[in-house]
This record gives sequence, structure tokens and C-alpha cells, in this order.
Amino acid sequence: DDIESISILKSAAATALYGSRAANGAIVITTKRGQAGDRPRVDLITSATFSRPLKLPELQNVYGQGWSSDHILDENGSWGPKLDGKDRLWGNVVDNSQQIKPFSAQPDNLKDFYETGYNINNSLSISGGKEAATYYFNYGNVFADGFIPGDADQLKRHNITLRGTLKGRKLSSDVSVNFVRKEVNAVASGQGRNSPTLFQEIIQVPRDMSIVDWKDYNNKFNNIDNFHTRYAQNPYFGINENGNEFNENRIYGKIGFTYQFTDWINLTYRLGADVANATVKEWTAVTTPTPGSPNETQTPSVGTVNEASLTATEFDHSLLLNSFVNLSESFTLSALGGLNVNERYTRNLTTQVVGLDIPGFYHISNSSGAPIIGNQSTLRRLIGVYAQAELAYKDFWFVTATVRNDWSSTLPEDSRSFIYPAFNTSFVFTEALGI
Repeated sequence: DDIESISILKSAAATALYGSRAANGAIVITTKRGQAGDRPRVDLITSATFSRPLKLPELQNVYGQGWSSDHILDENGSWGPKLDGKDRLWGNVVDNSQQIKPFSAQPDNLKDFYETGYNINNSLSISGGKEAATYYFNYGNVFADGFIPGDADQLKRHNITLRGTLKGRKLSSDVSVNFVRKEVNAVASGQGRNSPTLFQEIIQVPRDMSIVDWKDYNNKFNNIDNFHTRYAQNPYFGINENGNEFNENRIYGKIGFTYQFTDWINLTYRLGADVANATVKEWTAVTTPTPGSPNETQTPSVGTVNEASLTATEFDHSLLLNSFVNLSESFTLSALGGLNVNERYTRNLTTQVVGLDIPGFYHISNSSGAPIIGNQSTLRRLIGVYAQAELAYKDFWFVTATVRNDWSSTLPEDSRSFIYPAFNTSFVFTEALGI
């Protein structure tokens, strides 16, 4: 809702203008800004999207729980006898009682497990101004919850945008500031013995069992000790007891000045900045079956906590001299020359502990083992010079020549000198005929 237009620059043309960073092309996004008018303009946009899984695994529904054609009650596979619809005991014996159900297929057990997800997007913008000054304000938010049960896959995002322009007789300026707050909960993915993941668990459910019946994972038949198989974990336990949180604050924007020396030549300077700070926290619960319980031989999970602090900053300076001359009634010549300096810095600090002393307390200090610490940082600097000239004849044809040269390097974090041992040069020549 904040985008005015999007354009695509391909290969060589993008490289000439944006350097080695655009070697494969560039996507140029123009955002909305205030327009001169008698009255302010107010736009309010609200949208809602609902989602369900598009495609699920196609599974057989002929054979039920077991292995080698035998109905084995603690198996997690569907290699047992043919499903006949007769009532059978299933699961473990708990407190001298056992569950009973028909030995029949549950073809929609995966489908029924997922819920309907939603995405609600709101945007409010106020804009206006006069010829000499314009303004634009936008507040937007997104509230989303995926189709995994509960709030384990949620997104909350708030963004505020301020833009303005000032135009004088010789000097004009524009400024843009954006703030984004993002909070994300994610579900563990992949596969691991010590930290079982969601899809790994639900794909192992025998074809004659309903997954949604296990929502109460503290029920005596569904808990760690007595769950029907020791080879898998109740998926609702993983959703509710394991977690992943990502929180980010990001500020980005630019300020630019243009000075009009004459009608045919001007100088523009732009400074852009993008600063993001994020934290990540992941945890897995302690799952140690009670000695003497049906699942006492299950491989335990000792519990883990991972925390990370992520920092990313980028500063971009651009100086551009631009001219446009009418050589005659038929010919026009435009030319530009520029300098670009770009610096990117990242730092990732990670800490992990394995083996939690107090179950359910997810903090780095909750382990007698030494934490595993990692620290990675990068600093990359790039400087580029470029020029372009275009000769046009009555808009019927034009000839354009563009040249750009970049020097760049990745330096140690504590380096403060500009060193450019590597460079990239591009030259583009185009011509086109109009109709």
C-alpha cells in the first residue's frame, strides 16, 4: 500500500547505474509521497486473507498401525494388517485402563490437524501540501496467524513512514524516514532426534488415528510417559512447549538535496541509511520419560536454549551532477556523472546451552554446562564512479553511452580505512529507433 510503482532494470543497464550490486539486474521501487492540492488526502485500506494448506502428502488408507502385517500397539508406522473397521484396543495401558476405537482409516487426519490461517493488513495514510512543500504520513500493521494450531506461527508488524519535500528557487530537498517493528513466532522445521520437529511428528501418525484427539497433551494417555509410541512425540507437545521468537526494530530512510545552478545543470546529494537490530530466541523442552513408564526407553531431549543478537547497518552516499541541453530544435543532449560510496556492516552474536537444569525455564543461565558462543562480523565498503550521456533526435532515436567503475572489499571489523583492491567495470552503448 506504500508503493507507487515498480520497475525492472536488466543486466548491463542496471550494472552501469548501480554497479556490481546490480550485476543480475535491479528492482527499483518508487514509494508514495505527498501531492500538492487544496485539501489533505486520507486513504484507509483494510484487507483480510484466509489460508489453508494447498497440498498435503498423499498417503495410503489400506493398512493401519503396525509392522510386518502385525498390529503392534507401540509402532508409529502403517505397516500393520488391513483396516477392517472393527473395534480394537490401542495405545498403552495406563492405570489399568486402555483406549478402544474402530480400526478404520482416517484419510483426513493431516487435513483436520491444520486450522484456517488469516492475515489482516491495515494501512492509513495522510498526504498533501503545496507546490513549495508536501508531506506524507503512513501507519500500517499486519496481524497474521498461520494454519498451524495455536499461536506458534504468528506475525505482528507495525510500520510508520514520514516523507516530505521542500522546494525553493535554487535548492530543493526531500526526506524519508521509516520505522518497522516486527515480532515473529515460528515453528521448528527440519528433522532432528533430540529436538523433534512438527512435520516429522505428524507424518509418522498411523493411518487409523486422529491427530486432533491429542490436543490435550497433558492427558494421561497423550503425555510423554504414555503416548501411544516411543518412536515419536505428540505434535501438540512440540507446538506448545518448543518455540522460536524473532523480534526486530528497523529504521531506514534517506535525505537528499538538489541545487539548480542554471536551467540546464544541477547537483544532487543523497544519504541513505538502514539500521536493523534483531534478537532471536529458540528453545526446546526437556522430555525425559519417567522410569517404569511405557515410554521410558524413548530417547530423551535434554532441552536447549539458543539466543542470538543480529545487527545490520548500511550507509549509502551518492553525489550526482546532471545536465540537459537543447542543442537545436531537433537535438538534445543529456549527461550525468556521479560518485557513490556504500558501506555495509553486520554482526551476529550467538549463545547456546544444551541440557537445562530446571525444565520449563528457558534462560541461558539455566544449565550447568558451559555455553557455546559464536561471534561473526563483516564490513564491506564499495566506491563507484559513473557517467552517462544520451543524444536524442526529436524522440525518434537516441544513442546512450554509460560507463561505471567499482572498487570494493570486505574488511576486518575494526578497519576504518578505505581500501579497494577489487574492482568491476561496465560499459553500455544503446541505440533505439522510434516509430
